Amino acid sequence: MINGKCIESRLKALLQIDDCKRRRNEMNQDIRKLLIDQAVKGIPIAYGIIGEKLNLDLSSISDRNSLSKTLGEISAFEHENGRPLISSMAIYKDNSTNDYHGIGFYNVCEELGIGKAKNLQERFYAFTQMEMCKDFWQDKRNYENFYHIATPIDDDPDAPPFFNQTEIDFFKKWCDKAYDPKNSDHVHAKNYLIDTVWEKTKFWANQAVARLSDYEASTKKYWSKRGWDDGKSVSKFKPYTWARIYKRGDKAKDIFFTLGVAPKENRLFIDIDYFRESSTHLSAEQLALCKKYISDDTREIGIPVHDLEKLNWEKLVHEAIEFISKNSHHYDQIIDLVWGKKEIIEVFGNSLSLTKFPKDGLSALPPRTPSFKGRQVDFIEKNKENKELGDAGEELVRDYEIKKLIEKNMPHLAKRVRIAEDGEGYDIQSFDEHGNEKFIEVKTTTGNIKAPFHMSLNEYLFCEKNKEQYCIYRLYDYDFQENHAKFFIVDDPLNTLLFDPIAYQVYIKKV
Repeated sequence: MINGKCIESRLKALLQIDDCKRRRNEMNQDIRKLLIDQAVKGIPIAYGIIGEKLNLDLSSISDRNSLSKTLGEISAFEHENGRPLISSMAIYKDNSTNDYHGIGFYNVCEELGIGKAKNLQERFYAFTQMEMCKDFWQDKRNYENFYHIATPIDDDPDAPPFFNQTEIDFFKKWCDKAYDPKNSDHVHAKNYLIDTVWEKTKFWANQAVARLSDYEASTKKYWSKRGWDDGKSVSKFKPYTWARIYKRGDKAKDIFFTLGVAPKENRLFIDIDYFRESSTHLSAEQLALCKKYISDDTREIGIPVHDLEKLNWEKLVHEAIEFISKNSHHYDQIIDLVWGKKEIIEVFGNSLSLTKFPKDGLSALPPRTPSFKGRQVDFIEKNKENKELGDAGEELVRDYEIKKLIEKNMPHLAKRVRIAEDGEGYDIQSFDEHGNEKFIEVKTTTGNIKAPFHMSLNEYLFCEKNKEQYCIYRLYDYDFQENHAKFFIVDDPLNTLLFDPIAYQVYIKKV
């Protein structure tokens, strides 16, 4: 038996924990807003001044640790929501009035997967983040949209429990079953699914929209669909959940981002789609355009159910925000083409369309089958054509990277994107969303998605040496008239591609 005093002491302990958590959340918000205000002013703030403003005694180990932990939590929150690390606005000042960031900032960056703390510190990465914070928070729309979002979603008492394997397995058993409203098991299943996977899908979409500018969500729980069973028209359990996300004013255009649960495929998904049922606002001609330009190879995120234990609401919402941000330009292109009465070349001309990495590649190098037959080749003309194709691809990628960085509120980095000189081992110098330098090799073809390409020894060696910062943009289906291509990104070339040595450097052998 547990006596009354024991219960009372446990309740007091729980109340103390809740009070501590509440006070930490309040301090998180105070510090976060203080740092944002400094970013708007364009001036960093010293740790000592932060301590004074928040009545912290930084000579106390407890208060110093509390501030460090809080700054780490704020960094993680901003990073998971795709914003620059606002804690970079907090600095130390030494006796010579030099500003610097402590190793704690860089350790947090390493924990977040941004890079090795030592390497980031050597590159003064914190100052890069500081400039990104200034650019981001001095944008009035960002300030209005994100200044007051301070409490992590998973700490919100109104947040539902996160998705779990049990409810998705249950969902899978009921997919496509005919619904009988007189059967209590069917009614229970319907209510259970509405209260779990459908409600959580709605929450996921609404949280993403709350963190995006100029978007809205449609989250009605259409749990059933019409179908046939034994020759009768019946209601059936849908085999997926969904919520649609549109730019404001686009709802009636029936082209949208969508996210949800696909239990038969054991995954959650985020993609671009269009409404193709009988009540669609899209004409037959518009549907044909959607089918062509929202194709199967359009970039999509699939999150396996077995990965759910590694995620939480904050991370899942961040996945949705990242996908929508990366593909907003493609969404606008589709809307313009289908509804804007523009020609294809006006919409897709001078641009790139990002697609998924191709599936079903080769498991081994194909056998060599030389014909040893002579043929006439105009190598001068061929080299000229290849140079024109390569230059066009590089210019498209350069412009794509500049636009992407500007959309990410990184104009100071966008100015530094450049086409490399011959011999440097790569084609484009750019930056990722964390401000890290990256090297892009551009390979362009008028052929299809699986067409092989050539890579020089210099390019290969540069890739080996800089593999963490190196990637290949493979452009395919390039159209000279429209100056448009589709492309996918190869982030780990040495492990995802097969290399076949087809040329040799030959030397005179000593005899």
